Amino acid sequence: MKKLAITLFCAALLAWSLPGRAAMSLSEIRRNARFLSDRMAYELSLNSIQYGDVYEINYDFLYGVRLVMDGVVRGNESSIDRYYEYLDMRNEDLSYVLSRRQYLEFAGKEYFYRPIYTDRNMWRLKIYGVYSNVTYFYFSIPVNFYTYNGIHSRSRYHGGYYRGRYHHNLYHGPLCHIRNHKAYDDYRWHDFRVSSRLDRKPSRYVPVRPGRYDHPDKNPGISNRPNQNDRLDKGHSSSRGSNRPNNGVRPSKSRLRQVSPAGTSRSDGEKKGTVVFNHDAKRNRSGASRR
Repeated sequence: MKKLAITLFCAALLAWSLPGRAAMSLSEIRRNARFLSDRMAYELSLNSIQYGDVYEINYDFLYGVRLVMDGVVRGNESSIDRYYEYLDMRNEDLSYVLSRRQYLEFAGKEYFYRPIYTDRNMWRLKIYGVYSNVTYFYFSIPVNFYTYNGIHSRSRYHGGYYRGRYHHNLYHGPLCHIRNHKAYDDYRWHDFRVSSRLDRKPSRYVPVRPGRYDHPDKNPGISNRPNQNDRLDKGHSSSRGSNRPNNGVRPSKSRLRQVSPAGTSRSDGEKKGTVVFNHDAKRNRSGASRR
Protein backbone atom coordinates (compact mmCIF):
# COMPACT_ATOMS: atom_id res chain seq x y z
CA MET A 1 0.00 0.00 0.00
CA LYS A 2 2.84 2.33 0.88
CA LYS A 3 4.56 1.63 -2.45
CA LEU A 4 1.31 2.32 -4.30
CA ALA A 5 0.91 5.65 -2.52
CA ILE A 6 4.48 6.63 -3.37
CA THR A 7 3.97 5.64 -7.01
CA LEU A 8 0.77 7.67 -7.29
CA PHE A 9 2.46 10.66 -5.66
CA CYS A 10 5.39 10.50 -8.09
CA ALA A 11 3.02 10.18 -11.06
CA ALA A 12 1.01 13.21 -9.93
CA LEU A 13 4.20 15.21 -9.37
CA LEU A 14 5.45 14.28 -12.85
CA ALA A 15 2.15 15.23 -14.47
CA TRP A 16 2.21 18.58 -12.66
CA SER A 17 5.75 19.33 -13.75
CA LEU A 18 5.68 18.26 -17.42
CA PRO A 19 4.38 21.55 -18.95
CA GLY A 20 7.35 23.50 -17.62
CA ARG A 21 10.17 21.00 -18.18
CA ALA A 22 10.61 20.48 -21.91
CA ALA A 23 12.92 23.02 -23.53
CA MET A 24 12.38 24.41 -27.01
CA SER A 25 14.13 22.70 -29.89
CA LEU A 26 16.34 24.68 -32.27
CA SER A 27 13.61 24.68 -34.91
CA GLU A 28 11.14 26.08 -32.37
CA ILE A 29 13.64 28.75 -31.34
CA ARG A 30 14.09 29.80 -34.97
CA ARG A 31 10.36 29.82 -35.64
CA ASN A 32 9.48 31.85 -32.55
CA ALA A 33 12.43 34.24 -32.98
CA ARG A 34 11.29 34.85 -36.55
CA PHE A 35 7.67 35.45 -35.52
CA LEU A 36 8.68 37.95 -32.82
CA SER A 37 11.17 39.69 -35.13
CA ASP A 38 8.63 39.85 -37.98
CA ARG A 39 6.15 41.69 -35.76
CA MET A 40 8.86 44.01 -34.45
CA ALA A 41 9.87 44.82 -38.02
CA TYR A 42 6.25 45.55 -38.89
CA GLU A 43 5.45 47.77 -35.92
CA LEU A 44 8.82 49.51 -35.53
CA SER A 45 9.48 50.04 -39.27
CA LEU A 46 12.83 48.24 -39.36
CA ASN A 47 15.03 48.14 -42.43
CA SER A 48 16.41 44.87 -43.78
CA ILE A 49 19.73 45.08 -41.88
CA GLN A 50 17.96 45.80 -38.60
CA TYR A 51 15.55 42.94 -39.29
CA GLY A 52 18.41 40.45 -39.57
CA ASP A 53 20.14 41.72 -36.42
CA VAL A 54 16.91 41.74 -34.41
CA TYR A 55 16.30 38.13 -35.44
CA GLU A 56 19.77 37.17 -34.16
CA ILE A 57 19.20 38.96 -30.85
CA ASN A 58 15.81 37.30 -30.31
CA TYR A 59 17.29 33.93 -31.24
CA ASP A 60 20.07 34.33 -28.67
CA PHE A 61 17.57 35.38 -26.01
CA LEU A 62 15.24 32.41 -26.55
CA TYR A 63 18.18 30.03 -26.77
CA GLY A 64 19.50 31.30 -23.45
CA VAL A 65 16.27 31.28 -21.44
CA ARG A 66 15.00 27.92 -22.70
CA LEU A 67 16.79 26.08 -19.88
CA VAL A 68 15.88 28.44 -17.03
CA MET A 69 12.14 28.67 -17.70
CA ASP A 70 11.55 25.40 -15.87
CA GLY A 71 12.72 27.11 -12.68
CA VAL A 72 10.93 30.37 -13.51
CA VAL A 73 7.60 28.56 -13.78
CA ARG A 74 8.16 27.19 -10.28
CA GLY A 75 9.12 30.54 -8.82
CA ASN A 76 12.79 29.73 -8.27
CA GLU A 77 14.54 33.01 -7.41
CA SER A 78 17.87 32.20 -9.06
CA SER A 79 16.11 31.14 -12.28
CA ILE A 80 14.04 34.33 -12.33
CA ASP A 81 17.13 36.46 -11.75
CA ARG A 82 18.90 34.60 -14.55
CA TYR A 83 15.94 35.18 -16.87
CA TYR A 84 16.03 38.94 -16.31
CA GLU A 85 19.79 38.89 -16.83
CA TYR A 86 19.24 37.39 -20.28
CA LEU A 87 16.46 39.90 -20.89
CA ASP A 88 18.71 42.84 -19.97
CA MET A 89 21.41 41.60 -22.37
CA ARG A 90 18.81 41.24 -25.11
CA ASN A 91 17.32 44.69 -24.56
CA GLU A 92 20.76 46.29 -24.37
CA ASP A 93 21.77 44.68 -27.68
CA LEU A 94 18.54 45.98 -29.22
CA SER A 95 19.45 49.50 -28.06
CA TYR A 96 22.55 49.27 -30.30
CA VAL A 97 20.40 48.33 -33.32
CA LEU A 98 17.22 50.38 -32.98
CA SER A 99 17.08 54.16 -33.30
CA ARG A 100 16.07 56.17 -30.26
CA ARG A 101 12.53 56.56 -31.59
CA GLN A 102 12.25 52.87 -32.38
CA TYR A 103 13.59 51.82 -28.99
CA LEU A 104 11.20 54.03 -27.05
CA GLU A 105 8.33 52.60 -29.08
CA PHE A 106 9.67 49.09 -28.47
CA ALA A 107 9.91 49.67 -24.70
CA GLY A 108 6.34 50.95 -24.66
CA LYS A 109 5.00 47.62 -25.96
CA GLU A 110 5.03 44.99 -23.24
CA TYR A 111 4.82 42.07 -25.67
CA PHE A 112 8.13 43.21 -27.20
CA TYR A 113 9.91 44.63 -24.14
CA ARG A 114 9.12 41.78 -21.72
CA PRO A 115 8.08 39.02 -24.11
CA ILE A 116 7.48 36.06 -21.76
CA TYR A 117 4.96 35.44 -18.98
CA THR A 118 3.74 32.43 -17.04
CA ASP A 119 0.18 31.22 -16.73
CA ARG A 120 -1.16 28.07 -15.05
CA ASN A 121 2.20 26.33 -14.68
CA MET A 122 3.20 27.11 -18.29
CA TRP A 123 5.17 29.86 -19.97
CA ARG A 124 4.12 31.70 -23.09
CA LEU A 125 5.22 34.42 -25.49
CA LYS A 126 2.98 37.46 -25.16
CA ILE A 127 3.19 38.24 -28.86
CA TYR A 128 0.90 35.28 -29.64
CA GLY A 129 -1.85 36.90 -27.63
CA VAL A 130 -1.69 39.93 -29.94
CA TYR A 131 -1.00 38.19 -33.26
CA SER A 132 -2.60 34.78 -32.96
CA ASN A 133 -2.24 33.58 -36.58
CA VAL A 134 1.11 31.82 -36.34
CA THR A 135 1.25 30.98 -40.07
CA TYR A 136 1.05 34.59 -41.30
CA PHE A 137 4.18 36.70 -41.74
CA TYR A 138 4.54 40.25 -43.05
CA PHE A 139 8.05 39.58 -44.37
CA SER A 140 10.03 36.73 -45.84
CA ILE A 141 12.45 34.82 -43.65
CA PRO A 142 15.63 36.67 -42.57
CA VAL A 143 18.68 35.95 -44.73
CA ASN A 144 20.38 34.35 -41.70
CA PHE A 145 17.37 32.27 -40.63
CA TYR A 146 18.93 28.86 -41.30
CA THR A 147 22.59 29.74 -40.80
CA TYR A 148 22.69 31.74 -37.57
CA ASN A 149 23.78 29.63 -34.61
CA GLY A 150 24.54 32.14 -31.85
CA ILE A 151 27.94 33.28 -33.09
CA HIS A 152 27.14 36.92 -32.18
CA SER A 153 25.76 36.17 -28.72
CA ARG A 154 27.01 37.64 -25.44
CA SER A 155 28.80 34.40 -24.63
CA ARG A 156 31.25 35.34 -27.40
CA TYR A 157 31.04 39.16 -27.27
CA HIS A 158 30.75 40.26 -23.66
CA GLY A 159 30.49 43.93 -24.60
CA GLY A 160 27.92 43.30 -27.29
CA TYR A 161 28.60 42.45 -30.95
CA TYR A 162 26.19 45.13 -32.20
CA ARG A 163 27.77 48.04 -30.31
CA GLY A 164 29.05 50.68 -32.73
CA ARG A 165 27.60 49.07 -35.88
CA TYR A 166 24.86 51.71 -36.25
CA HIS A 167 25.40 55.44 -36.39
CA HIS A 168 21.87 56.75 -36.05
CA ASN A 169 20.64 58.38 -32.85
CA LEU A 170 20.59 55.62 -30.23
CA TYR A 171 18.84 55.30 -26.90
CA HIS A 172 20.99 55.24 -23.76
CA GLY A 173 18.92 55.12 -20.61
CA PRO A 174 17.47 53.05 -17.77
CA LEU A 175 15.00 51.18 -19.99
CA CYS A 176 17.86 49.00 -21.24
CA HIS A 177 18.23 47.32 -17.82
CA ILE A 178 15.02 46.10 -16.25
CA ARG A 179 16.74 44.85 -13.09
CA ASN A 180 17.79 48.41 -12.25
CA HIS A 181 14.43 49.93 -13.14
CA LYS A 182 12.22 51.34 -10.41
CA ALA A 183 9.33 49.14 -11.62
CA TYR A 184 11.37 45.90 -11.42
CA ASP A 185 9.26 44.46 -8.59
CA ASP A 186 6.09 45.22 -10.52
CA TYR A 187 7.50 43.61 -13.66
CA ARG A 188 8.35 40.42 -11.73
CA TRP A 189 4.86 40.31 -10.27
CA HIS A 190 2.99 40.87 -13.52
CA ASP A 191 5.23 38.54 -15.56
CA PHE A 192 5.62 35.65 -13.11
CA ARG A 193 3.51 36.52 -10.04
CA VAL A 194 6.59 36.83 -7.82
CA SER A 195 8.05 39.79 -5.99
CA SER A 196 11.55 40.39 -4.63
CA ARG A 197 10.02 41.67 -1.41
CA LEU A 198 7.40 39.34 0.03
CA ASP A 199 5.81 42.00 2.22
CA ARG A 200 5.29 44.34 -0.72
CA LYS A 201 2.09 44.39 -2.73
CA PRO A 202 2.26 45.31 -6.43
CA SER A 203 1.55 48.89 -7.35
CA ARG A 204 -1.28 50.18 -9.51
CA TYR A 205 0.83 49.53 -12.59
CA VAL A 206 -1.45 47.91 -15.18
CA PRO A 207 0.32 45.98 -17.97
CA VAL A 208 -0.97 45.46 -21.48
CA ARG A 209 -2.20 41.91 -21.17
CA PRO A 210 -1.87 39.44 -24.04
CA GLY A 211 -5.01 39.14 -26.13
CA ARG A 212 -6.03 42.78 -25.83
CA TYR A 213 -5.99 43.14 -29.59
CA ASP A 214 -7.17 40.34 -31.84
CA HIS A 215 -5.98 41.77 -35.13
CA PRO A 216 -2.85 43.79 -35.96
CA ASP A 217 -4.84 46.24 -38.08
CA LYS A 218 -6.81 47.34 -35.04
CA ASN A 219 -3.78 47.85 -32.85
CA PRO A 220 -3.45 51.58 -32.11
CA GLY A 221 0.25 51.14 -31.43
CA ILE A 222 1.05 50.66 -35.12
CA SER A 223 -0.68 53.67 -36.61
CA ASN A 224 0.86 56.94 -37.80
CA ARG A 225 4.21 55.40 -38.65
CA PRO A 226 6.61 57.40 -40.85
CA ASN A 227 7.06 56.20 -44.41
CA GLN A 228 10.81 55.54 -44.58
CA ASN A 229 12.50 54.61 -47.84
CA ASP A 230 15.01 52.26 -46.19
CA ARG A 231 12.57 50.21 -44.18
CA LEU A 232 11.44 46.75 -45.18
CA ASP A 233 8.97 46.50 -48.04
CA LYS A 234 5.94 44.66 -46.78
CA GLY A 235 4.55 41.76 -48.75
CA HIS A 236 2.69 38.58 -47.88
CA SER A 237 4.76 35.67 -46.76
CA SER A 238 4.21 32.20 -45.50
CA SER A 239 6.74 30.30 -43.46
CA ARG A 240 8.23 29.05 -46.78
CA GLY A 241 9.11 32.49 -48.15
CA SER A 242 12.34 33.46 -49.83
CA ASN A 243 15.51 34.19 -47.93
CA ARG A 244 15.22 37.95 -47.91
CA PRO A 245 12.49 40.54 -47.27
CA ASN A 246 9.92 40.90 -50.02
CA ASN A 247 10.16 43.77 -52.45
CA GLY A 248 6.49 43.66 -53.24
CA VAL A 249 3.63 46.02 -52.57
CA ARG A 250 2.78 46.88 -49.00
CA PRO A 251 -0.35 44.98 -47.89
CA SER A 252 -3.59 46.86 -47.49
CA LYS A 253 -4.43 47.44 -43.86
CA SER A 254 -8.14 47.22 -44.56
CA ARG A 255 -7.94 43.55 -45.54
CA LEU A 256 -4.87 41.38 -45.00
CA ARG A 257 -4.59 38.36 -47.26
CA GLN A 258 -3.04 35.55 -45.26
CA VAL A 259 -1.12 32.67 -46.73
CA SER A 260 -0.83 29.37 -44.95
CA PRO A 261 2.36 27.28 -45.15
CA ALA A 262 0.63 24.96 -47.62
CA GLY A 263 -0.07 27.89 -49.93
CA THR A 264 -3.79 28.10 -49.25
CA SER A 265 -4.84 31.72 -49.08
CA ARG A 266 -7.34 33.07 -46.63
CA SER A 267 -8.48 36.53 -45.62
CA ASP A 268 -10.76 35.99 -42.69
CA GLY A 269 -8.35 37.65 -40.23
CA GLU A 270 -6.61 36.31 -37.19
CA LYS A 271 -8.39 34.48 -34.44
CA LYS A 272 -7.70 35.17 -30.81
CA GLY A 273 -5.52 32.71 -28.90
CA THR A 274 -2.11 31.97 -27.51
CA VAL A 275 0.63 29.49 -28.20
CA VAL A 276 1.66 27.40 -25.23
CA PHE A 277 5.22 26.12 -25.22
CA ASN A 278 6.15 22.58 -24.25
CA HIS A 279 3.14 21.09 -26.02
CA ASP A 280 3.47 19.11 -29.22
CA ALA A 281 4.60 20.87 -32.38
CA LYS A 282 1.30 20.26 -34.12
CA ARG A 283 -0.51 22.38 -31.57
CA ASN A 284 2.08 25.16 -32.01
CA ARG A 285 1.64 25.22 -35.78
CA SER A 286 -2.14 25.09 -35.74
CA GLY A 287 -2.58 28.58 -34.28
CA ALA A 288 -4.02 29.20 -30.91
CA SER A 289 -4.68 27.31 -27.76
CA ARG A 290 -7.30 28.85 -25.59
CA ARG A 291 -6.28 30.31 -22.32
